[in-house]
Order: sequence, then C-alpha cells, then structure tokens
Amino acid sequence: MREWFLSSELIQLDTMPSSIAGISQKAKRENWKSRKAKGGGRSLEFHLTNFKPQVQYQLYCKEHGPTDIKDWKIEITKFILDTDMLSKEEKGKGDNLESSTSVQHDFYFQESLQEAIKIKISKILEFNVQAATEAGSLVSSEHAIGHYIIPTQSLTELDLKEEDTAIIFCSGDSMEPLMSDGDRIIVDTREQATPVKNGIYIIRIDDAVYVKRLKWNILEHSYTVESENKAHDDFELAGDNLARLRVIGKAKLVMKSL
Repeated sequence: MREWFLSSELIQLDTMPSSIAGISQKAKRENWKSRKAKGGGRSLEFHLTNFKPQVQYQLYCKEHGPTDIKDWKIEITKFILDTDMLSKEEKGKGDNLESSTSVQHDFYFQESLQEAIKIKISKILEFNVQAATEAGSLVSSEHAIGHYIIPTQSLTELDLKEEDTAIIFCSGDSMEPLMSDGDRIIVDTREQATPVKNGIYIIRIDDAVYVKRLKWNILEHSYTVESENKAHDDFELAGDNLARLRVIGKAKLVMKSL
C-alpha cells in the first residue's frame, strides 16, 4: 500500500472534504505530515498516518479493490509494522502477526475502527471512453477498464445506485471551467430516453462521444448542443439528424484533477 496521497485522491472519501481547497484547509488546520509531489509543481502529498482508519480503509480499497474488513486489518498491520509509522517500542510489542495485530488495535485503531467497519463500498465500472469536449472520441473499442471504489453513501446522496452508475473521463477544454481534461465524470445511465430534460449529458453522435449541455426545443423538435467554453461553437440537431443521437447518461458529479 502507498504511504503518500494527493488531495485529488482524498476528495469525496467519507469524512473528508469534497474539494481540493477543503483538503488544503483541513491539512493546515490539523498540521498534516506532507511533502512536495513529484513533478516540481506546487502540489503536496499527504501521509497515510494523517487519516482516520475509515479513510485508510477506503484508500486501500481504491488501490486493491473491495476488501473484507478482517483481511484489511491484517494487511494494514503488516504495512504499518514494515514502515516507519510505528516507533521501535511499538514495533517490539508483538513477536508475531497475531499479537502485533492485537497491539495495533489497542493504540492505533481504538474506537474509530468501528466506523471503518460500518462503511459500505460500491464498485463503479470505469470506462476507457473519453467523453470528448472537442471533436469527439471514437468508441469502437469501448469497454470497462476496471472499477472505481466509492462510498455507497456518496452514491445515495446523488440518488444513484451502483447498477445505475458509470464513470468516464473528460477530454479537451470545451466544457471549461466546469469540466477539465482528465476529470472523472460520474454518469447516471438511467437518463437515456429522449427528449431528455435540459442539462449536461454524455452523448454519442454517430461514432463519437461528447459531454455537452443539451437544451430541448419542444416547438422545433430539436436539441441545441452547447459547450461551456464559448470559444467552441454550439450546434443544432433536428429532423433526420436526431436519429444520429444517443444519450448515454446524465453527468451527476465531476471529480476534478489537479
């Protein structure tokens, strides 16, 4: 398991702030252990020991997939005993994994371990479809590339269920500043029947996928397809061209990249 995490990896986790700014404020307020991230920029990485066990558990599941809480307790104990997260005195309290695990529970997890046990995790299919905000991305090779781990409570707050949700990536700048290149988009796949309500949707036109704002004109029986970045032109879909449109789902949440 990794020891250092970027702010972008912490947002939306249960008990953590939902924005980069919120993470930064919490880190300053609680004096988190940090270091400069690789790449020479201004970004910081924060050490695992800054976080409560329920946050550590979620980070572990994001990296390794859904894990039973009992298995995680053993794995996190191995990890902690093999790193500098414990003092030499604490490391010497147990001669084997079982006794070390008991010691670990006493001084590290304490009562907050019960909070981690209560966490329910959902696995959301993540697709290699990059919803293009410019010229569109071909999706002939569209397939799921893995799962994204997210607290079930976060989906509930969005009125979503695991089976109704997918994650794809934004590409390009035509939805700036709302969405940026590389951002993850949580998509409600139930909203597909046209005409859809006005809003931001992931759509397919012919063999290209886009994320755009759709506005339905009931009198003209047409859609206006809009970009947030007004340097990009809007366009209309009407008449026979409507048959070229397929709505994949509605954008419900954007997970910003640094």
